[in-house]
Amino acid sequence: MSALSTPDASPETTLSADAAIVRDYLEASMIPDPDAAAAYMAPGCTITFTGGREFDHPRGPTSVNAGRYAWVKKRMLRFDVAPADGETVVYSTGYLYGEWPDGTPFDHNRYV
Repeated sequence: MSALSTPDASPETTLSADAAIVRDYLEASMIPDPDAAAAYMAPGCTITFTGGREFDHPRGPTSVNAGRYAWVKKRMLRFDVAPADGETVVYSTGYLYGEWPDGTPFDHNRYV
């Protein structure tokens, strides 16, 4: 397993191709642009979201977030890449920040 950090990574640290796909997906989903995010998903891929909810398109999590937050972004701190036989799992960890629907800001809500 390798651990890669961004955006505070040193200049010589580069993301693996798999971690870069996850980063690009997450960046598109934060715009939010669920159709652009979908371009990073393999056919048949499912998204398991908070509470075990499963979606087949990024529109699902985008819809949940639209009802939960005024806006939300991810501060992506680390990517853990776990290659296996026939698949690779990439974990992104960091913190959520944004505003609740009433305008109250929040920061440092951990995500995996």
